Amino acid sequence: MLHDLRSWIGEDPKRMPKTLFKMLRVHHQSGNYGDAACPTLRQVQQSINYVRTKELHHKSTVPAVEEALQHWVLPTAQEDQEIHHPFVFGVEKVDGKPRVGNGGLQSFRVGTIFQCGLDNDTCNDIVYDNNVMHSYSYIGFTTLDVMNRYKTTCEDNPRRKILCHVDTTFSTNKSGYPVFVFGYSDMAGSFHVLCICITSQRTHDDVAWLLKSLKKEFQDQLDFAWEPRLLMGDADKAQYLGMTTAMDQQLPEIEYLMCFYHVIKKAY
Repeated sequence: MLHDLRSWIGEDPKRMPKTLFKMLRVHHQSGNYGDAACPTLRQVQQSINYVRTKELHHKSTVPAVEEALQHWVLPTAQEDQEIHHPFVFGVEKVDGKPRVGNGGLQSFRVGTIFQCGLDNDTCNDIVYDNNVMHSYSYIGFTTLDVMNRYKTTCEDNPRRKILCHVDTTFSTNKSGYPVFVFGYSDMAGSFHVLCICITSQRTHDDVAWLLKSLKKEFQDQLDFAWEPRLLMGDADKAQYLGMTTAMDQQLPEIEYLMCFYHVIKKAY
């Protein structure tokens, strides 16, 4: 039975204990476990908790996330960072350590926590207390290599507009949090990932945070003024508003394009 539980959790980490219990009971009723008694829901829950925390190391606590993120923090000296090794960006730091929320939708208004690192003027009235649990979370990942490739592409094609793309998926993590995939396409139509970001939800503030954080990272790490002219996305209002309302001053010339598939989907 424990072997089956491991297998089912591995296939889909988002399966809930009651679902796994029902699957186990069906197999038990089919005689797959011989004369062994069918465990109770409570016993199955305990077994699932053991498998997830002790064997698969699935920990859904804020300290566990912050501890894991510490391994992805960019070193103070950039030359100590391996160019292909991902590093975390857009995350607020307290005493040099990453600080995230618990993934909820409460606390300060969306974007307040991590945008403090981008604009200190917005943080004058915020006092961070290590005993306070901030709910909202922003986490971004990129590498120096992909950033340098984008910079080189822009410098090698000064008269061309590089087309950037943004899209969201909800199926890449067991909690179902939205994952923004941001990148650009080359002249041959190939897509190149520039960064991947996880947020608590998908609103225009999240899109604005992504663009502002990435712009700041280009400036801090490569001394490069990141000013994309074209951004293609789907028909999601949050993506459009995030670009137009929050980026007017920082990216005044950026233009939002809707992909052809979503144009057809909306028109017919």
